[in-house]
Amino acid sequence: MRFILPLFSLLFLLASCEDPVILEGNSELLAEAKIVTITNFSPKNGFRAEVSVSGRVTNSDSIQFLDDAIVQVFKGEEPELEYIENLRLRWGDFQNAQNSLKPYYVSNDAVVREGETYTLKIQARDLDEIKAIDKVPSKPEISNFRIDNISKSQISGNVFDNQVFFSFDIVDSPDTIDYYHVAFVEVPLTFYRIRGEDTIFTENFERRQLSIINTLEDDPSIEVLNQKPGFLVEDELFEGETKRLFCVVNTDFNIRNFLMEKLIIHVHRVSTPYFKFQSSLSDQIAVENTPFAEPVILHNNITNGFGNFSAYNTAIDSIRIDN
Repeated sequence: MRFILPLFSLLFLLASCEDPVILEGNSELLAEAKIVTITNFSPKNGFRAEVSVSGRVTNSDSIQFLDDAIVQVFKGEEPELEYIENLRLRWGDFQNAQNSLKPYYVSNDAVVREGETYTLKIQARDLDEIKAIDKVPSKPEISNFRIDNISKSQISGNVFDNQVFFSFDIVDSPDTIDYYHVAFVEVPLTFYRIRGEDTIFTENFERRQLSIINTLEDDPSIEVLNQKPGFLVEDELFEGETKRLFCVVNTDFNIRNFLMEKLIIHVHRVSTPYFKFQSSLSDQIAVENTPFAEPVILHNNITNGFGNFSAYNTAIDSIRIDN
């Protein structure tokens, strides 16, 4: 038995997953509608939640997103909860099938702090209240982000394709199990000259998530994701050490419009529920078109419902690429 679990992205930082997420589960349990949420939070971005209703559906057209849920966040965990706020309703991207805006919920004035534990509670209509807890990890430390090589090829006219080979260090914390999510964003830079030779560079509003081509090494610590750009890293094999990672991404640009661009790296230290959910989701997508593959169970840390409530903490660095 399957039902559809909608997924939204971080910054994210992160690219959205437009395809529905399929969760294998017990058919008797799925016969009863449950609240489904994907809620992520961080010191930089606060809380963001999508809320929907599960059901016996076979495609994403039937997903029922909720715009009347009560989404509350607390500091601590039961029985010692400190109420923070109710998240406010906002409207996001269009849902293609319904041709309507998708509702989601965000922080008002909540301050998310590193090392703190938070609890989520959601009530909606006559459905069972759901809750979940997670703890904000420490901010990661990255260094020596650099471009090692660029391989350029002409696609057509003024349009070129770049394969950018780069590397960076993750300085891992000792005595803890740490997980990371690494993603990349390309920002074209527009320039103009004023008063002679003075040149002003401005960032273009267009930002694009970059897919990882490969990691240049058969590293068991790395898992390239199938559902969004980027990859996961587990520190089991380099705990407490400095780990150098090598990657390749594709960029493309029109030299008439953009003579340079900025490549931004987002390294998120993520909680265990975040890592397990994204890893299981990637595994599920990898086998979705293989009819005889063993079903993959999505990691679920929601009590009385389905989905994921998880924290992350982000370090950012950037490099300018002269085209």
